[in-house]
Parts: sequence; structure tokens; C-alpha cells
Amino acid sequence: TDVNSDVRGLLGLIDLPSPFIGVMGSQAKIAEILKRLKSEGISEDQLSHLTAPVGTPMTSNTPEEIAISVAAQILQKRIQPTN
Repeated sequence: TDVNSDVRGLLGLIDLPSPFIGVMGSQAKIAEILKRLKSEGISEDQLSHLTAPVGTPMTSNTPEEIAISVAAQILQKRIQPTN
């Protein structure tokens, strides 16, 4: 998706009581999304609820492997106790 769509979606999600909001994209795309969210008045505290980039670090980028890495990260967050 494009950055504008991501920002609009995140503006609608950022204040929901969700345990996990992941953002997919390159470092450059994520930096632009975060910059735009800040310009919309989103605080650092609100931004801290985002996981970006989403997924566990890996060198391969096939759709299947990305899906598995995102699922693994969600599972990891679910089973780890919150501090």
C-alpha cells in the first residue's frame, strides 16, 4: 500500500486497545509513516504501541516467509508476559 493509505489506517487504529499493531514496509517507508503520524499530532507514547517493521528479522522476503515471520512475532508477543 502507499504511505497515505497506511497513515489513514493507522490514525484509525492507534488509540484502540489493541495488544499489537504492526506496520509492514522498508525502513524508509516506515520513517515516512512515522513522520506523517507525528505531523498529525500522534505522540511518541502513541507511536510506542506500533511494531515496525512487523515480523521477525530475516533475509528472505517471499510472501509466505513474511507471513510466517509476522505470525511468529504475534505468537511470541502473546506468550511472553508483559513487563
